[in-house]
Amino acid sequence: MEFAIVVADAWQGRGLGRALLERLIAARERGYARMVGSVLAMNATMLSFVKRLGFASRRDPTITSR
Repeated sequence: MEFAIVVADAWQGRGLGRALLERLIAARERGYARMVGSVLAMNATMLSFVKRLGFASRRDPTITSR
């Protein structure tokens, strides 16, 4: 399963992203073996958030930084 969540700036901090991600986690628990998401390396808030939810992270070797 691959997913993406984008929450507009005006809606951030209201629990919308957490609610959406928790629904995806519930779907994973119903039989999906793996979940993959992409987060920009500079998005420290999101990286911290998904880490607290138990996700592991790794750098995508196909993306080069400038």
